[in-house]
Amino acid sequence: MKVIIPAAGKGTRMRPFTLYTPKPLFPLAGKPILSRLIDRVLGWVDVDGIILVVSPGESGRMVLEVMREKYSGVEARVQERAMGLGHAVLVGLEGVSDGEDVLIVLSDALYDGKFDFSEDFIAVQEVKDPRRFGVVILDGEGYIVDMEEKPENPRSNLAIVGVYYIREAGALRRALGEIVEKDIRTRGEYQLTDALRLMIERGHRFRAPSVDIWWDAGKLDTTMETLFRILDEEGSRIETPPENLENVIIREPVYIGPGVRIRDSIIGPYASIEEGATLEESVVERSILFPQAGVSRSIVRDSILGTRSRVEGKSLRTFLGDFSTLE
Repeated sequence: MKVIIPAAGKGTRMRPFTLYTPKPLFPLAGKPILSRLIDRVLGWVDVDGIILVVSPGESGRMVLEVMREKYSGVEARVQERAMGLGHAVLVGLEGVSDGEDVLIVLSDALYDGKFDFSEDFIAVQEVKDPRRFGVVILDGEGYIVDMEEKPENPRSNLAIVGVYYIREAGALRRALGEIVEKDIRTRGEYQLTDALRLMIERGHRFRAPSVDIWWDAGKLDTTMETLFRILDEEGSRIETPPENLENVIIREPVYIGPGVRIRDSIIGPYASIEEGATLEESVVERSILFPQAGVSRSIVRDSILGTRSRVEGKSLRTFLGDFSTLE
């Protein structure tokens, strides 16, 4: 089985932090978002290859380099132009044989569930407001008979979460190739849902299993909520040596990364202090500090401080970009 993970987005909803750090490498409690996603996928099923669809240039190279350090069998496909999710998946299918199984997992969330890989499926979850999502409609046997993208009058509350399994890659490749060849676009882009709907119209059968976890990591506010859930799930982890923590009160759960130095401060709850950050005479809670961030004589709550940013003498809630200073 090949796993295809589209990871070429610009991360505009995560700015200013994605101006320097690619969105898949956004740190959450010591691990990039993409790494956390891959770890979960590897817990579902044995795979023989991970294909990352990345953007051209330095951003794509950074993502590939970090993931290759962590996992074997990682390949990259470059999406030269942003032409939609369907196009990204079609790029990812390059080099995948028609008879291979393919698992597609979107990289802007974390998922978990118990999946049956004996049938093709599109994972879903019930939502209160289906108008914000793509939704599926089921027949009496639990198979998908239709899909709608952000419908004004939804016929279902089963939202498509971003996990798709197809046992024969060739069937998906042909459907995606057809919508590109015929220039079938939705909102100006080639959509994966259009290709899947085409497959269903021609008799392809998809189950719709529900996921246990669907944690959004595509926007700053929801990514913060995902961090809190991760810390609740994993508990505290402190990777810096004890001598680097001088007169520190820790309110769990927290993550404190390697090389972090903290003096005369209160940390947590729900703080993620990434590698090499420094704090003195401060309070930090419900916040993420990127690598090498510095906080002095400040109170920081419900905030994200970017790489090598610095806050001195402030009490604040803010999203402070990389290499920025507030004093």
